[in-house]
Amino acid sequence: MLQALLHKKIRTAENCDAIARQEDVITSLAFGLLELLPHDSGIGAWLSTLGLPKTASAKLDFWPGGDSKTEPDMLIKTPQFSALVEAKNGAEFGHLQLGREWNWLHAQCDAPFYLIVITRIPITVDAIHAQCVQDLNALGPKYAPPTHDQIRTTTWSTLGQVARRLPDQPHHIARLRDNLIDGLTMAGVVRPPFEGWPTPALRLEADPKWYRHV
Repeated sequence: MLQALLHKKIRTAENCDAIARQEDVITSLAFGLLELLPHDSGIGAWLSTLGLPKTASAKLDFWPGGDSKTEPDMLIKTPQFSALVEAKNGAEFGHLQLGREWNWLHAQCDAPFYLIVITRIPITVDAIHAQCVQDLNALGPKYAPPTHDQIRTTTWSTLGQVARRLPDQPHHIARLRDNLIDGLTMAGVVRPPFEGWPTPALRLEADPKWYRHV
């Protein structure tokens, strides 16, 4: 599936681009590849960009069992903490979504735990905190709302930054790196590295006369 998507073999190239931009597809593609890398250069490296405690290992659970109204995109469990990941690529949050997911996290995991929101365009911790508290107030008291320190916000581009730090050897690591960068680029959440403006080659006369004084 991954190679068919990256090589635009799913019906038409336009379909591939549209599929790659779907939030669930980006989540499975990006984090599925990141999970295959050594922890310190994959998931562990990404978690460190969020200022979370250093981890030795992590288990990823994609779309863990919620109910019909609560389906987090991913749950990360480490020996030090748990983190719920909500991934967005332009879509709005669902009705009371953050509040429902925070309650779900409380019910499923022991503290400490965090809420991570990943988006294409940067969003502040204050904005997510305010929305989550508003949702929880509407749902009614059940668990304590998150503190600001329990919330992390980031963008898809951080995954590209982690990938670009990976080495050219061994080959399988470089292959995972390239697939991750290609997938994020196809999804429109990272840009290819800037390699300069294309400029035509200049051809000067062997004995130019245009600069001579008459």
